[in-house]
Amino acid sequence: MATLKRTKRGASLVELLIAISLFGFLAAILTQLAINVTTASIKISNKTLGQEAARTAMNRMLADIRQARSIGDFYGAGGKFPAPTNPIYGALPPTGGWPGPPWNPNMTLTPQVLVIQIPVFYQDKDNPDIVDAAKPPNPFNGFPTMLRLDPAKPSLNVENLDTVVYQVVPDLKKPEEYVLQVARFPGVKMTSLNNLQPELINPPQTILKGLVGPKVGGGTVPNVFTYFGRPQNIGPYRKITPSAGTEARGVGIDMEIRKLGDDQATVSRFPEYIGIHQEAFVGANTNMTLVNDR
Repeated sequence: MATLKRTKRGASLVELLIAISLFGFLAAILTQLAINVTTASIKISNKTLGQEAARTAMNRMLADIRQARSIGDFYGAGGKFPAPTNPIYGALPPTGGWPGPPWNPNMTLTPQVLVIQIPVFYQDKDNPDIVDAAKPPNPFNGFPTMLRLDPAKPSLNVENLDTVVYQVVPDLKKPEEYVLQVARFPGVKMTSLNNLQPELINPPQTILKGLVGPKVGGGTVPNVFTYFGRPQNIGPYRKITPSAGTEARGVGIDMEIRKLGDDQATVSRFPEYIGIHQEAFVGANTNMTLVNDR
C-alpha cells in the first residue's frame, strides 16, 4: 500500500511573525502619515486665520489714517488726547465716561497708542448713499462739517472731528499676549443739519488678539506704532517722536501675531507666528471746504 505524502504546507511560525511585523510597520507608517496630515492642517489653519485677522485689523487702521485730518489731537500739541483746548472733550468726558482698565487713560501717541482724528463728514439721513436711482443724491454728502465759531477760541479750532484711538492692551486671559482695541469718540452732532449721528465706540472693541511683538530693547510690551514727520517741513519724511513738537503725518504699523488655534490641545504644540508691516500717511487736505452749522 502506497504511503500518502502532503504536497502543501501551511505558513510556518517564522513566516507568520514576519507578516505580522510587516503589517505592524505599515500601520505605523499610515498612522504617522495621518498625524502629519492633521498637524499640517492645524498649522495651515492657524496661519491662515492669523493672517486674515491681522490683515483685517491692518486695513481698518490704514483706512482711518488715510482719511484722517490729524494724528494726535488737532486741537492741542504733543500728541495727547484730549488736549485742554479740545472744544469737545477738553472739559467733558464722552458718553459712558472714559474707558476703564486695562485701557490706558493716558491717550498720548506712543508705540502702543495711536490717536487719529477724522472729519465728521456730512451724510443726509434721508439719502446717505446712491440707493435709489430715481432720487438724486444730496450734493453735500461727503463734505466735512465744522463747529460753531466760538470767539474765545482761535478760528483754526473749528473743525468738527471724530477721534479714533487704537491701543495695545494686555490680554487678561493670556498673560503672555496682548490685544489691539479701538475706541471712537464722535464729534458734535450737527443739530441744524439732517446729518447722520456719528458712531460712539465705548467701551473699546477688540479687533485683534494674539499680539506678541515686536518688542524692542528688551521691552515686554509690543511696539506697534512708529511715527513719521518732516521736521521744519524740509526734506523727506523720517521717524519722529511726536511729543518733540514735530507734527506726525504718517504711521508705521508692525505686528507679530501668535495664533494658537481654538483647540486647547494644540495650544502649545502647533503655534503659528505671523509678521506684518504697513505704512500710511494722512491724506486729508488742509484746504478742504467746510460746511458751517448755521
